[in-house]
Amino acid sequence: MRAAIYLRISKDRAGRALGVTRQRQDTTKLARALGAAEIVEYPDNDRSATNGKKREQYDRLLADIRIGALGPGDVVIAYNQDRLVRDVGELDELLALCRKTGVGLRTTTGEINLATADGRTHARLIGVIAQGEAEKIAERVARAMEQNAQQGRPHGKRAYGWDRAVTLDASGNRLDSRDVVNEQEAAIVQEIARRLIAGESVHGITDDLNARGVPAPSGKRWSTVSLRHIVMRPRNIGKRVHRGVAAFPGAWDPILDGPTYTQVLAILNDPARRSSAGNQPRYLLSMIAECGVCGEPLRATLNHNTPGYRCQRGHVHRHRVAVDEYVLDVVEEWLGSDEARALLASLGDDRTREALTEVEALEAQLAGAADDYAGKLIEREQLIRIIAVLRPKLEKARRAASVVSSRPVWADLVDGTMPPHSFGALPLDRQRAVIKTLFRVVVDRLPRPGRRGFDPSSVRVLPRELARQAAEPVVPSVERE
Repeated sequence: MRAAIYLRISKDRAGRALGVTRQRQDTTKLARALGAAEIVEYPDNDRSATNGKKREQYDRLLADIRIGALGPGDVVIAYNQDRLVRDVGELDELLALCRKTGVGLRTTTGEINLATADGRTHARLIGVIAQGEAEKIAERVARAMEQNAQQGRPHGKRAYGWDRAVTLDASGNRLDSRDVVNEQEAAIVQEIARRLIAGESVHGITDDLNARGVPAPSGKRWSTVSLRHIVMRPRNIGKRVHRGVAAFPGAWDPILDGPTYTQVLAILNDPARRSSAGNQPRYLLSMIAECGVCGEPLRATLNHNTPGYRCQRGHVHRHRVAVDEYVLDVVEEWLGSDEARALLASLGDDRTREALTEVEALEAQLAGAADDYAGKLIEREQLIRIIAVLRPKLEKARRAASVVSSRPVWADLVDGTMPPHSFGALPLDRQRAVIKTLFRVVVDRLPRPGRRGFDPSSVRVLPRELARQAAEPVVPSVERE
């Protein structure tokens, strides 16, 4: 006779398998009392029977019965019936399989009689009671999780950017926990947000973090997916997510402010900005510089090992390195001028700031109304009317606030934050963002075809309307050969 002992405990946070060990002792004792010559274990430690997750060892047990590894005269032993199954449908499947194959069922509390209708009915009644108890437990757990969400308590494992501080009683039992900011990790999240808003790409930031050896939340290398996930979490602004919705204020300090977070979402949710690693721009002016004849964007080319920018229609073709150096000199000199500082400082994002302020105010009103309803200060009908009035206003303000501000792209270059003559040292993504935001670069035909050397008069750097009303070319004080 062979005995298959099935061992299961729903939760084992410490991973010590003490519950499974106790079950093993009792079921093994019963197997030996029945005269089993061979005992095979099927342990599912830390596995619930009701949360829908796979129980690998239970599935292996059923498979062994089906293929004849367990047959007539053999027995399946469990501590009690609800260790085996807590679902009536699963129980019927197990009962039918055992009756068909002649495998017996035993628990340490008694035999499950498969031979009679009364025995099978008794097993089903126990199964119904067990399933009902499981459903009650699920309801209590769901209510507790909802209450934790309402209180803003953290859920799950430690989140990147915070440390989990645990309070214990005198006996070492866990009383409470709270999340406190991890300054080093929070600084990385803030850096990612700042660089995205300043015009750098997700791929560029990811590569830089990996090159610097900054570990990702997994402890391994950053990926574009992990970077996007980390910087887009509502918990960054102190919002607790429950059932997929950032519904409650979190009981932890935020690491991003609301306006910054809104701008990050607007950038990363913009389909026009999404691109694969192979489509990342590798050259300063590719698809930014324009043909002076037809207005089409110029593409980077390589002709006889000579890098260049070429109009697809063949109107202009210019040496890439020379054009890049000239445009970098022009932009850097202009950004360092008093004129640029005065002009750019006068430009603001008043509409965006006003919309962000309105978003925060409306969200605060909605949260206050929800608190009033929870505190029984207002009735449900009043709450519904408040939501009906405020929600359209909030959506409108969010749309206005989601317009990406251009100011962070260039602000630190003219307010003294960045050292002079540092534009050429910025990452390529950032250089392209500044040039694309502030200037038009137009490459004209050479006035004298066949002339050797670079002709600066054939490249016009024109401030966009954002910088100045008049589209006058910016010319550096030092002429380039």
